[in-house]
Amino acid sequence: MRHPRDWKPVQGQWSQNVMMKAIKSVKDGELGIRKAAHTYGVPKSTLQRRIKKGIINMPASRPPVFTKDEEALLHDHVLEMEKMGFGLTIDDVCRIAFEMAEEGKIPHRFNKEKKRAGYDWYSGFCGRHPDLSLRKPEALSAARASMLNPTVIKDHFRKLGDLLTLTGLEDKPSQIYNADETGFSLVHTPSKILAKKGKRTVQARTSAERGENVTALICGNAGGTMLPPFLIFKGQRLNPGLTLNAPANTLFGVSSSSFIDAELFKTWFEKLFLKHIPPVRPVLLVMDGHGAHISLSTLKLAKSNSVHIYCLPPHTTNHTQPLDKAVFKSMKSRYNQKCEQFLRDNPGKLITRYDFCSLFKSSYYSEITMSNIVSGFRATGVYPFDPTAIKEEHLQQSTIEAQLTFEDDEPPADEVSHPQRNATTVVESAPTPPLPPGNITVSTAVGSISQPKAVESVQPTSTTVCTTTNSTTAAGPSPPTDSIPSTSCATPFALPSLPRDKFQKSLEKPVLRKTISTQKSRRITEGRCMTSDEIISNLEQKQREKDEKNALKEARKLEREQKRREQEQQKQQKLAKKTLKTHKVKGGTKSGGDTLTSCPKTSPTNDEANDPQNYCGHCKGYYYDDDSDDDDWWPCKGSCGLYWHESCTGLWQLAALEKFMCENCCAN
Repeated sequence: MRHPRDWKPVQGQWSQNVMMKAIKSVKDGELGIRKAAHTYGVPKSTLQRRIKKGIINMPASRPPVFTKDEEALLHDHVLEMEKMGFGLTIDDVCRIAFEMAEEGKIPHRFNKEKKRAGYDWYSGFCGRHPDLSLRKPEALSAARASMLNPTVIKDHFRKLGDLLTLTGLEDKPSQIYNADETGFSLVHTPSKILAKKGKRTVQARTSAERGENVTALICGNAGGTMLPPFLIFKGQRLNPGLTLNAPANTLFGVSSSSFIDAELFKTWFEKLFLKHIPPVRPVLLVMDGHGAHISLSTLKLAKSNSVHIYCLPPHTTNHTQPLDKAVFKSMKSRYNQKCEQFLRDNPGKLITRYDFCSLFKSSYYSEITMSNIVSGFRATGVYPFDPTAIKEEHLQQSTIEAQLTFEDDEPPADEVSHPQRNATTVVESAPTPPLPPGNITVSTAVGSISQPKAVESVQPTSTTVCTTTNSTTAAGPSPPTDSIPSTSCATPFALPSLPRDKFQKSLEKPVLRKTISTQKSRRITEGRCMTSDEIISNLEQKQREKDEKNALKEARKLEREQKRREQEQQKQQKLAKKTLKTHKVKGGTKSGGDTLTSCPKTSPTNDEANDPQNYCGHCKGYYYDDDSDDDDWWPCKGSCGLYWHESCTGLWQLAALEKFMCENCCAN
């Protein structure tokens, strides 16, 4: 049963030393049990029980279920799971405590029906370990957990430092820029408000349930100077009413989705960035590597203007991008406050796209300050250049034990140098099984496994291998790693080893089972200088291949259309030929006109069967009895007006059929 919050135990409100003095006074015969209990302020029943059973050195309250070492194991397991990104809830901790007691055959009073410890035990556990507290975690995607590891971050700072040294911008903050875009919704996020305690429903007014998005591209340098923003609305044409009350020199654009694309980014780069930056060169532009920012024409334009574009490693921008680190959160918070103030000042009015610029302007000028911008560059280590700016606590989320299995039981000799590979990832909570031949257990990231060359010499043991250093714990030195970053991490978490085997099943950790394929992956896992000659030449080659592929595709399309037209012409010719070869009927005057129409060979009706013109003048057979597709029906040009089969006229396929007369008409 869970105790109330203000509950205080009545047991144990005395010290051990006082109890020992009371016991000594009774044993020495100085005082009786009742008198000693009253004199020293200890419970009479407790004093009597301890004297009777000979209990002296025992704490006042009931001892905990686990010893200090056993609780230390659980305490460290909780911290380790949090660092790996699989934090434990209260229910998880209580369930693990029950499993530990059952597995270790420790006497306990936990609930065996629910198979979990009680909340009182949990309260005592947290009280004995005050460094633990209940926290609400931030959402972390699997991609970010995989990429935020020491190998990728170390490679990022190495390349960024080399680029700063090459361009000579180590001490020129006014020439180091960062550009990033973020979205603003017309339906703001309400802030926390004061309300009556215990009220179940607390609401705040917004403009709608789902709002339209507006993208803002913001750019500033490490010296604290900001460029005008670039606002992108949803639509096909820019309404002049949308631009009212915007920040000075703001550039506007429209797109079908309100998101930025390669064409809009080139427009911003050409009309705003190059126009407002100082004429001194070179300039470094740091941004994320989204596909909407990268186009061959933009890179060529940047290179011609001595602008070096450095793309950050993917899925790491929450710790490596200055604006994302120190500016956007406060600006959006202020934007939400302005939206709330607008709705309070204008009851019954909704926030529309025409009100956005005025709300954005006030939050932009209040939060885009020199101190915020400079702190963003400093916190990410861009300027002043600091490879240790990203702390280890930000990288622990990528730590997880992994079992690597190569497709052919060992890495191919000609493929071991490639750090990126395609693999199927399955994260499951299971104990680490014995390693079969060809398997290697390492501490790595939850993502693509790389650097197999660093673990190639490790024998199949349970030794933890460090892929980011040049040494292992038991297998000797490893070969030098490749310069291309991987998503592996080498920060194993050490736990007390004495009683851990006793709770191996209860304190199991997630195991990453990964099969390394021999196929190369096109996944980008590193930072890059996009204006380098190598990348531009590669993009040009890809563009040529794409143009050739499109040209071949267009040629095949034209060929298919031509073939389709030819087939249609052949079909029409066959149809026309078949029409000319069908039987013909009189379509003009009854006197034997030359106008003939085709008549289908179907069974005659009663009226048609009684019509004498439907009999052949020679064989007296019905026109419908003709089974030959080439035998036509010809009228006599004489006075009889009868029709003859073409085969009965004796003029088969001759021009004289146009003047055919039967024998009777010729005789008359």
